[in-house]
Formats: sequence, C-alpha cells, structure tokens
Amino acid sequence: MVNPKCSMQLKLPKFFILFLTILILYSTGMPANTHAAVQKQLNIEWNYPTTAGHAGFRLYRDGTRIRNITNPSTRRLTTTLWVNEGTTESFTVTAFNNQGNESPHSTPYSVAIPTTSPPDTTVPPDTTVPPDTTAPGDTTTPGNTHNGNIPIDFGEIEINQNWKRVTLTKSFSEPIVVANLTSNNGPAPAVIRIRNVNANGFEIRVQEWDYLDGQHALETVSYIVMERGSYALDDGTRLEAGRLQTSSTGTLASFPFMQSYNRIPVVTTSIVTFNGGDTVTGRLANISTTGFDFMLQEQEFNAQSHGQETVAYIAWERSSGTIANMVFD
Repeated sequence: MVNPKCSMQLKLPKFFILFLTILILYSTGMPANTHAAVQKQLNIEWNYPTTAGHAGFRLYRDGTRIRNITNPSTRRLTTTLWVNEGTTESFTVTAFNNQGNESPHSTPYSVAIPTTSPPDTTVPPDTTVPPDTTAPGDTTTPGNTHNGNIPIDFGEIEINQNWKRVTLTKSFSEPIVVANLTSNNGPAPAVIRIRNVNANGFEIRVQEWDYLDGQHALETVSYIVMERGSYALDDGTRLEAGRLQTSSTGTLASFPFMQSYNRIPVVTTSIVTFNGGDTVTGRLANISTTGFDFMLQEQEFNAQSHGQETVAYIAWERSSGTIANMVFD
C-alpha cells in the first residue's frame, strides 16, 4: 500500500487562503505490465476557512480539469480514474468564487503509478437488490383499470444546477417520477438528477459532466408522475410504472417487466437518487415484451464505477389518447 501525502498552500486572488492535503491510495497485486491502463482510487482531503463568495474547487490532472466541486462546504473527494502504470501523474487544485474568478494552480503533486495487479473491473448484473417486480399494496390487474382511474400527474418547470423542490398536485402512495430536458439553453452537455422522492413531491436539478464548471443556464424540463403498478387502458393498451436498483456501470444488466406485453413498449427512465456525486446517466438497450437491459454510465474519462442508484421507469405500449387531461401519442 502506497500512501503518499503532500501539503500545499494555495494563494487565491484576494478572497481566502486554502490549505490542502492530497492522499492517493492504490490497490495492489497486478502482473507486471508497464504502461497498462488500470483503475486507481484518488482521495483528496483539504481544510479551508469558510469565506463569503467562495463557490468551490477544481481538480486537474496534467493540466486537464477532471473534477468540478460546486459545494463549497465539501472537504473530501473520492473518485476513481484510469491511469497508466509505470508513469507519473501530476495533480493540481484550484478554487473559484461566485464571480467565476479562479485561483492559480497549486504546486503540482506528482505521483509515480506503480505496477500492480489489475482490479476486477467486471460489474455483474445487480442481483443483490431485485428489480421492482412486485408492488406492495398494488392490487391493479391488467385489464381492469380505466383511463380516468390511473393516478398520474405531469408538468413543466425551469431548473438550473441548483436543487428545486416540485410539489405534486395529486395524492400518491409510491410515486414513480421520470423527467426529460426539453430545451437547449446551455451549450454544455448535462443530465437531469432527481432525489428525495416522496408522496408529496421530489427535488430536481441539472448536472453538467464532471469536467465542466457545473454552472448551467435555466433549462425547461417536462416530468410525469405515476403511481407504482401495472395498468391497462380501455382499448387494451398496457403500461406500468416501476423502479429498480442497480450499481451496474458500463455493463448492461437485465430487468423484467411487471407484466408481459403484446407489443414492445416505449420505455423511459430517470435516476431518482443521488448516492454518487459523479455525474451519471442511464442507458437502455434490448427492450422486449418481457423486459429490458439497463446500465449506469459516467463520463468517458472516468473509470465506469458508480454507487447503487434507484432508477424509475415507465413502460407504455404504443398508442394514442387522453388520460387525466394529458394527451399522449
């Protein structure tokens, strides 16, 4: 185990002085293979005074920004990166304020990457927490639910990088929330993050990819909320609202529907927890009449490893009509 430490002082442009310690941890035990790309864990800890106007920190590797930390109270960052064995990596940190001013880079901290054993990067399908194939208290049977009786809410809001609470206009026991961007006001690529879903509402914000500055223009987002369960419309169209839990990142895992379908349904998903700080999105594949494949995905630069998240989904056979004043097609 190699635990190099480095203390450095970062002088900022007239708003405060930052003291930080960087600690890099490495796993061990890989056959010798110089310059092989492997995953390593990077832990950074720092202390700094609370100062008005301070907005966050940025982490650089060899001059390229790899992380943007927009919470000024953060004092620890743990992330996993791809590095090349047998080489030397150089890390620096800057700080920035609310006006967008960024400090000079800290003194570079260079770390020799040892030749070690490759970690097991295979992510098996998430079998520890089963997908949502049963809905406690849900007695809905496909074929006996009429269009007007499906608990559903929908709306459109404007959000940026700050969390915003959305209050539901209808009563739910186990709401399933999915949301999608419907504007392109900010040029930087971003995803939607949702958390704290309960019977009364949820929190939502825009999150840019980790290499960006995290500040984003107001975007328009459409959302739909349904009570968890499986349903059938008057014309026989089947649909369901469910959730699953997975940590499968970069590797597809299979999840079954609550019911079988006569036609392959349209499926939309949203990650509805915020268990990992790194920006993450969901990827769908191989949708069939019995289920679908899904995985989490971080930015390409990252090692594809992410904590377990809850994912909400709605599956709907292709059809058109009106439900609760919502026109669908």
